[in-house]
Amino acid sequence: MSEVKSNSDDVAKARRKINGWKFMVLLTMTANVALSFKMFFYDPPIKHVPTRTCKEYSLASRAGDSAYYEQLAYEDSLLFFNMTADTVGLSARVLLRRAAPTAHTKLKAWINDQAKEIKTKGYKFVFFQSDIYFDTPTQLTIVRGVQEIRLGSRPVGDPKDVLYGFRYKPETGQLLDIVDLGDTK
Repeated sequence: MSEVKSNSDDVAKARRKINGWKFMVLLTMTANVALSFKMFFYDPPIKHVPTRTCKEYSLASRAGDSAYYEQLAYEDSLLFFNMTADTVGLSARVLLRRAAPTAHTKLKAWINDQAKEIKTKGYKFVFFQSDIYFDTPTQLTIVRGVQEIRLGSRPVGDPKDVLYGFRYKPETGQLLDIVDLGDTK
């Protein structure tokens, strides 16, 4: 009889071990399913890291802050004057989205001229900024730099020192006009 009791004890121990393993597997599966749901439905906050440093600015007054206009002109000039066959469409879409309706016709014409030269001659337009400042009397943000036309990686002609003025709508920051202020040589 002791042998029968011993066998039933062994069977009971084996069942407890199996039940323990079942419990562990069930617990692990439940945890995995819960974590999967959490990962699927969790919307982590997105952190935006600026690609460049810029000055702090304020829009407390109707006139705006010069640093604000300088930042706008910096970004717009990069789009406006650096064009290749691959970027002309993107530049046009972004600039026209940022422009006031009154500026669309002039901007479209300028971009179309650039696109025509890019497509027919294979040119790339490159602009290297050297200075940017806000001119209070004229309400223009002046961008000074060097304009190059390239064919592949070779410059076509001599680089040209140029000066452009960007005018913005104070209330919204929309681009109103781009003025070619000419050579600075």
